[in-house]
Order: sequence, then C-alpha cells, then structure tokens
Amino acid sequence: MAYSYRMKRDALDLRFSMEGAMSVDDFVAELGHPSAVCMRRWIRRDPRRDPDRATYKSRPVLTKLECIRRVSEGQSCARAGAAAGVGASTVAYRADRYAGGVPIVLSTSYRRSTA
Repeated sequence: MAYSYRMKRDALDLRFSMEGAMSVDDFVAELGHPSAVCMRRWIRRDPRRDPDRATYKSRPVLTKLECIRRVSEGQSCARAGAAAGVGASTVAYRADRYAGGVPIVLSTSYRRSTA
C-alpha cells in the first residue's frame, strides 16, 4: 500500500516525539499503519535520525508555549517571535489556534478539515 506524504510525516513526527516510549512493533500496533518493517525503513531513512543530515527540525513544544505565553501577556507577535527565533506569522497562527481551543501539542502546521 502506498502512503501519502502527510501520513508518513505524521507517523514519523509522532514516533520521534515518543522516542523510547514503546517499541516499533507496539507503536505500529497502536497506530494501525504501516507495517513494522515499513515503519523501521521510514525511521532509518528519516534525516532526524542523523542530526548531521537533518534539514527539518520541529520546534519544541516549550518554544511554542513560550511564544503563546508572551502573546497572552500582551507582547506583540513580532516581539515574541523574535525572542523565540520564529516569524511573527508563525506566532500569530499558533496563538490563534490555541485561543480557538486546539491543544498546542496536537496543533500541526497544516489545517485539518472540520467535516
């Protein structure tokens, strides 16, 4: 079965965020896809496994929370973003998502359909 880029990215993001919490076999059983062999291959080929090759680095949750805290205290998005090393539009997007009731840990860079 062919998996979409989004499914692969989501599975890998979740796996790397839970590093060491469970085995690959248990993780795949809990997630329901892909096979354990396929997941191991994705992990092996992912650049986050080797920091020297990594081009994609997810912002830590604490950085996101710090930006939201600063904005909620009245700081501008530009100033909060500059302190955390991210753009003002990123901070505004995260703050809006959090204000809308989306948990920051589950908030991703793409919009989910509401249907």
